[in-house]
Amino acid sequence: SRISELKETIGKIKESQREEKRKYEDLLESERNKRKDAEEKMKDAEKKVKDLEWEISKKEKTIEELKRRISHLEDRKKELEKVLTEYNILKSDFNSLKERYSSLEKRAKTLEEEIEKGRKEREELVEQIEKLKRENSILKEEIKQAENEKIKLEARIAELEREMR
Repeated sequence: SRISELKETIGKIKESQREEKRKYEDLLESERNKRKDAEEKMKDAEKKVKDLEWEISKKEKTIEELKRRISHLEDRKKELEKVLTEYNILKSDFNSLKERYSSLEKRAKTLEEEIEKGRKEREELVEQIEKLKRENSILKEEIKQAENEKIKLEARIAELEREMR
């Protein structure tokens, strides 16, 4: 009778241990999925940063080209001022160049604003990446703790099985 009670108790303990193991495995899988999601978000954020850096580089090159064009236009303006005898003939060209110069300055200003916006977006993405890295570290630590807990449970199960023998 005492043996059957012990067997019944052992059976309950084993069932309880199996249930705990299932819960632990579910928790571990959930944590792995969270980590995987965080890593995917980090990869997406890093790609966005690279894309923004490429866009910024492209816009910086455009600004340099616009500055070269502006410089060229300034040189032409100086030439026009030197040639006062041709003033009437070149007057319309001069006004046209001034309008183009103004347009290029506006375009340069717009591009500089876009670059600044891109830089801000990049900074935000860098902050998001740092946040994701911190979350990833936390998830790794939680997984490590869960694995340590599993090892302890398995050791406890083995100990209980030895005690039953």
